[in-house]
Amino acid sequence: WAKTEQEKGKYDFSWLDKQVDFANANGINVYLDTEYGNHIYPGCNGVDLGGKFPTGEVAVAAWDRWVDAISKHFKGRVRDWSMWNEPWCSAEEIAAQNIRTAKVIKRNIPDARIAGLSLATNDPKFHEACYKAFGSDIGLFWRFIYHGYVPAPESSYSNVMALKDLCARYAPHATLWQGENGAPSEMPGDGLALNHIAWSE
Repeated sequence: WAKTEQEKGKYDFSWLDKQVDFANANGINVYLDTEYGNHIYPGCNGVDLGGKFPTGEVAVAAWDRWVDAISKHFKGRVRDWSMWNEPWCSAEEIAAQNIRTAKVIKRNIPDARIAGLSLATNDPKFHEACYKAFGSDIGLFWRFIYHGYVPAPESSYSNVMALKDLCARYAPHATLWQGENGAPSEMPGDGLALNHIAWSE
């Protein structure tokens, strides 16, 4: 958002148009994240990973306008969308932000396929709390994303099976999708996922 709207009310998608058009021209399906704040509005709380959802009437209205603008701009070129990447807040806040954003996209692209959650955890209890918080609006989403960073992939299998069961129970129309995963290529202290481990080849 911050890269697109550097002056209030003026949106420049040219930097992203190039990527989307190249992908589409080469048979690569595009899905776009909707994420992060914008420092030109008070209450937008950071412009990258770790920033919190927009808060306050001004920031929330600005967010809605941006989501409206980007979904209108890419209508016909992008069908798949996902929500704010790795939000760090309550299940209720995550569900409310996901629902708000999805409804704006669907207003412009009725057949949009929207992935919800994009959580930085595969903890079944937290996922279930999110599913419950969606209520009847869970039907807005066609898949749900989890990130499952663990040193050994097999150690997350039990959680993933539980997530599949939860998805089938609360959203039988949807599927579960593994998002980010794996191990970093840098040594400890770089701030990336699993950076507390001294990785080697």
